[in-house]
Amino acid sequence: MPRKSVIAVLVTLLLATIPVSAMAFGPAGHGMMGPIHDFKLLFNEEQNKKLDAVLIPTKQEIRPLIKQLMEQRQELGGMLKNETVKDEAIKTQITKISDTLYSLALKRATIIRAARKIATPEQLAKVDALEAKHKEHMKKFMDMMDKMHGQQ
Repeated sequence: MPRKSVIAVLVTLLLATIPVSAMAFGPAGHGMMGPIHDFKLLFNEEQNKKLDAVLIPTKQEIRPLIKQLMEQRQELGGMLKNETVKDEAIKTQITKISDTLYSLALKRATIIRAARKIATPEQLAKVDALEAKHKEHMKKFMDMMDKMHGQQ
């Protein structure tokens, strides 16, 4: 595969993750991940206090990472428009973005694992069912989008 094609594929994959990663930490900017919101609603006061002991400090660590990610994506956007930027520089920027996404995923894993340890088996079943339902809705949405754009 030609070098420019590889870069184009990498950029396409990166750009495809932007909406997903933006939603990874909560819709409408309230900063709470979907499953964590579900846990918080299902948990009693004592369980929520235990979760907050992990959630609050981890969210404070996440904020600068999100800011960093946004800055890195803006820089990439500028690089893509600049004809003098070398492909290797774009690849380096994509690697930086990937590293930041990895750090964010680890923080998210910390929170989700903590919530799952606190939850009762019944609460886990409810959250897992909600997550499965959400995935089903997302698949239907993506299928509908594919049909709208003639990609079947």
